[in-house]
Amino acid sequence: PVSSPTVIPTAAPTSAPVSSPTVIPTAAPTSAPTVTPTANPTSVPTAEPTPTASPSYHDISYDRDTKTAVITSQVSRKAAVIFASYDEQGMLVSVSVKNDAELSVGEALITAEDNFKNDKTVKIYIWKTLDGMHPVAMNTFE
Repeated sequence: PVSSPTVIPTAAPTSAPVSSPTVIPTAAPTSAPTVTPTANPTSVPTAEPTPTASPSYHDISYDRDTKTAVITSQVSRKAAVIFASYDEQGMLVSVSVKNDAELSVGEALITAEDNFKNDKTVKIYIWKTLDGMHPVAMNTFE
């Protein structure tokens, strides 16, 4: 005679199995966001661009009588110092460039060329180099 396997039934049936059961169910999703949204953009431009925050390693003052910029630096570097003068209408009237100016920690005195014309507004720019035109600092004097 052939013996047949024996099956022992359980007392109560089990629920239908799932392919990937979880131990603890996940929370039900909600329609409310969990992160605060950013401000709504508008199509109207601002009057002035928002400045980009960046550390300033140079403070600039200007003596109109001697046409000299006093540049107080926190770092030493060679830089291009550009003097630009503008008239009452904002038109550029004079430029003086000191390329490879030595800016050391502390104060450096950089004087514009003799033919530089002081007008209503003088702007002094500090760039890493004239080739790259990477701005480092700028100040305006009325």
